[in-house]
Amino acid sequence: MKLLRLPTICLSLIAGHILVPVHPRAAGGDDSVVRFREPQATAYRLAPVPVPVPGTPAGQVAAPGASDWRRATAADDPEITVELGSRIVLQVNPQTALESVLKGHSLTVARTVAPGMYLLQAANSAAAITAAAALAERPEVVASYPIMRRPWRRQGPLAPAPNDPRFDEQWHLDHRGGDRNLIGPDLNARGAWPTTRGEGVIVGVGDDGVQTSHPDLSTRMASGLSYNFFREISTGV
Repeated sequence: MKLLRLPTICLSLIAGHILVPVHPRAAGGDDSVVRFREPQATAYRLAPVPVPVPGTPAGQVAAPGASDWRRATAADDPEITVELGSRIVLQVNPQTALESVLKGHSLTVARTVAPGMYLLQAANSAAAITAAAALAERPEVVASYPIMRRPWRRQGPLAPAPNDPRFDEQWHLDHRGGDRNLIGPDLNARGAWPTTRGEGVIVGVGDDGVQTSHPDLSTRMASGLSYNFFREISTGV
């Protein structure tokens, strides 16, 4: 008995829709894992394909507009979720001819980001996943992966507001209204404070004057690093 391997990319026109077959690695089991270079080696497990468009043959979905993003999870951590798009980030070794790398792939160069680094456009996310995984296996390729988007989520709880009576005036640190909801951009300092308070970090400030005797600064000034460029005094005074 002889088995035939069908091409993984083929197009058909049925009832006014361009159709592509389901990616063979998304059929389930270990075959649903795809591997890229970001440039470190990474692996993602593809979620089930979208529900087929009514009236299309089984195993096929409309393209390119119906499945521009494909949900996936990190192969070693199902809590990490991403969506894979229809564009590919490709980086190749210096002196590598892009034409030779892309030969056999239906990809177009959407943008040259830097020498040897390109943004490629595929027909849809399924085609991008297939091409990015194949390109990642080439020795002259440094990085190859589809554009990804990740869900926004807060990484941790906010630290309590300090007892500084004028903290509410420091909007650049915590820009919130009376109901404590955000009303504008800030540095999200209270989101960082549960993890770090900046111990051991030196912050340089360029200004036309600093009150070195201020109680918040006098014991925290780094000695020997200040400089007054107007008077050319190394102490900064």
